[in-house]
Amino acid sequence: MTSRILSVSLDQESGVVLARQRARQVAEQLGFSPLEQTQIATAVSEIARNAFEYAGSGLVEFSLTGKTSPQVLEIRVSDKGRGIVDLQGVLAGTHRSQTGMGVGIRGAQRLMDQFHIDSKPGKGTVVELLKILPRKKDMVGKQALLKIADYLAQEKPADTGDELRRQKRRAALEADPEDVSATAPDEHADGALRREVVRVALERLTPRERELVALKFAGGLSHEEIARVLGISASNAGTRLHRTLEKLRRDCDADA
Repeated sequence: MTSRILSVSLDQESGVVLARQRARQVAEQLGFSPLEQTQIATAVSEIARNAFEYAGSGLVEFSLTGKTSPQVLEIRVSDKGRGIVDLQGVLAGTHRSQTGMGVGIRGAQRLMDQFHIDSKPGKGTVVELLKILPRKKDMVGKQALLKIADYLAQEKPADTGDELRRQKRRAALEADPEDVSATAPDEHADGALRREVVRVALERLTPRERELVALKFAGGLSHEEIARVLGISASNAGTRLHRTLEKLRRDCDADA
């Protein structure tokens, strides 16, 4: 069973930002963690931007599927553009595009639980992004979906123009100790204490710094892929990430 939640048109560039905002709001309402909300919003933003930049327009559709737990958030991004000629090369990472399109697709693929893409030259592209709801989450029924729809209808989107100018994103990270263990200064410290030290240090980071950590360690993105997501150069991404990790290490050292 599939229940539609909402859709966002990509006729204008502001639609890309709105799609990202709605992705985060929908994910939050469905009970995803702050980190998962960032992953979903980032993946949607990347694919939506591809649709706008390469096809000129498109449509983002949010749906919930499944009759039993765990249900799945499904996001479908479609366009009627020229399609992707070397799709297999893009997915394999062997395609080299001067525009960097393949980087965004691979980055989005890594951030989601499932990723499907169908593209035919001259007939457009359809991308399906799937994220499994938390297993402890109760079934989301019709009434709950109606409440979510009402909330989204009343929730005023942020200033998309401002976000386009500054590319400022809210992000929160729930750290997996396996992902950030390298930042712990004492390899022999008690596991629980180490996690607490890292958690406190992460909270001291700025939203932009936390997003860098999330994209690198939760999303598994390379510097080039992070650069594509954030709209900066690869060298800039590497420098920012290095400084962020150094800051994280210093804070961990101070609290250990």
